[in-house]
Amino acid sequence: MRIAMFEDTYWPKIDGINTSVELFTRELRNRGHEVLVIAPKHPSADYSTQPVDDDTILLQSVQTGWLYPGTALGKFWKGMGKGVVAERFARWRPDILHSHTEFTIGLWMGSYWRTKLAPLGTRRVHTYHTLWTEYLFYLPLPEAATQPLVRWIAPRTTKKRYDGVIAPTEKMREMLISDWGITAEWAAIDVVPTGIDVTQFARGDNVRFRARYDIADDERMLLYLGRIATEKNVELVIRTFAELVRRGEQKVRFVVAGNGPERYVEKLKKQAVDMGLPNIAWTGFVRGQEWLDAYAAADVLLFPSVTETQGLVVTEALAAGVPLVSVEAMGPASTMKGERGCLFADNDAGAFATATQRLLHDQVLYERKKREALLIARASSIEKRTDELLAVYERVLGT
Repeated sequence: MRIAMFEDTYWPKIDGINTSVELFTRELRNRGHEVLVIAPKHPSADYSTQPVDDDTILLQSVQTGWLYPGTALGKFWKGMGKGVVAERFARWRPDILHSHTEFTIGLWMGSYWRTKLAPLGTRRVHTYHTLWTEYLFYLPLPEAATQPLVRWIAPRTTKKRYDGVIAPTEKMREMLISDWGITAEWAAIDVVPTGIDVTQFARGDNVRFRARYDIADDERMLLYLGRIATEKNVELVIRTFAELVRRGEQKVRFVVAGNGPERYVEKLKKQAVDMGLPNIAWTGFVRGQEWLDAYAAADVLLFPSVTETQGLVVTEALAAGVPLVSVEAMGPASTMKGERGCLFADNDAGAFATATQRLLHDQVLYERKKREALLIARASSIEKRTDELLAVYERVLGT
């Protein structure tokens, strides 16, 4: 099968969307499918250290940090008409156009090529990775106007432009139907979560990570890993750390692994110091071996985000056998249904601290959650999820 992936996010910005595209692309290629990735080239990034293969087309873009920190939107018209994408499609017609975002490349360019190629048998699938009604506060417009506008546009765009629709979790599917109005009359929605390579987490090195950040063997490590931004609710993690200290928790170390808008990160660091938490290990963005080591060293992962449609960090922690304390919202509620592999807590520092203490002090409970985590992860392998993705492709193609 020939598949073209369209996305509006790419290195150096790392998020759940481009991670999903990368994981599915790798597995599809391993199975012999031909996959082309079309994404924006960030204008300030140095790609000399980032290999870009011949089956990835990066289009010129403009910085759009005013819209969302660290983003750049592709000049979609350069991928239309007589551009480099047109040249590729002239000799390589895709069977599937799979768009992953709702901006210039994912929406507009993907729609252009569906119009051009649909008469030849090409079909388009779209994944709604993001519940945009939770992010509209970034726009310089009143939410009283943007919220109903999104809800009016979403079902009509879906019916007009897509042959198949995917949600990454059952909870996201329910939200698309109940909140955005994408009911059966507009589209059928399949649930296909992003899978992960569950075997790689065995390579994490607990000792190396703890040595690097001066964490003793007898200290329990509480980890937040992910993007540090307003919508991720990271302030809840800082308040939870402070509450644990107030309660007199001993031999516990706090680690925040990730990055985000500089002003917000500095605000959190100041907040931590003001709360009497000068010894948090702020690692910055972790990737590769250090990313695996962080999971290997962690005893509990705190997941505070109430906007995640899936939350790949949740699946990664489960695959590493790390129990979570999490809000019961959206993706986490679907992935860890019935509190498997985790303890759910209200969006409150006291509740998060209490759940964390239960895991730290009840060894029987902790071991049970660890076993549950590993069982969930096995069902979330990239191999299984790619089978599910291919089933959607085959259905829309009528094969």
